[in-house]
Amino acid sequence: MLRYEEICQEFLDAAENTGLLVVGVRHIMDVITCDREFRCTCVTDESEPPYQVRAEIGFTWDALMTAESNYSEDYPFYKEPLLGQRFFNNRISPETFIDLEVRICFETLKFEEAGVLARRIQNLINNLINHDDQPQIKFEVSVLPEGRVVVHDSYIYYCWHIQFQDDSIDFVPVCNEVRNILEALVNSSLFG
Repeated sequence: MLRYEEICQEFLDAAENTGLLVVGVRHIMDVITCDREFRCTCVTDESEPPYQVRAEIGFTWDALMTAESNYSEDYPFYKEPLLGQRFFNNRISPETFIDLEVRICFETLKFEEAGVLARRIQNLINNLINHDDQPQIKFEVSVLPEGRVVVHDSYIYYCWHIQFQDDSIDFVPVCNEVRNILEALVNSSLFG
């Protein structure tokens, strides 16, 4: 089984090989559950800081997956009939997978523009996605005390359910799609 570090590196290699520029990587560990998270920010070469259009991509890796990937069947714990076999055989899901979350962030200056902007983005990216997992376009808004509505965050969101065993994971299709969407958004006239 692949280890967390190997999967992270495979993703970063695929991102680089498909023309995405990785501008930030974070590894987060929950000190209570020992779950781990990989998060990275990618842009296209045409983008310039402060990266008004960017992709935030990541996945969560639970503590049990760490134990399985590090110790596997070679570890004595596995051979102990009362502990190892029962523990690992009673997993909720026998297949190993990650849910790779993709957030393509973009700037929305006015709440009134959100509906029209969402339709234009959907029309722009429909031809770039060749699978059934159509992304959601989300806007996080607040109403200020004086009654004005402001957009805090706006993004395209979807999730790739990726199963794997002992081999590598092919992240190239995901990275190609993200790059194509980023380039289409950056080169569009939607953001001034």
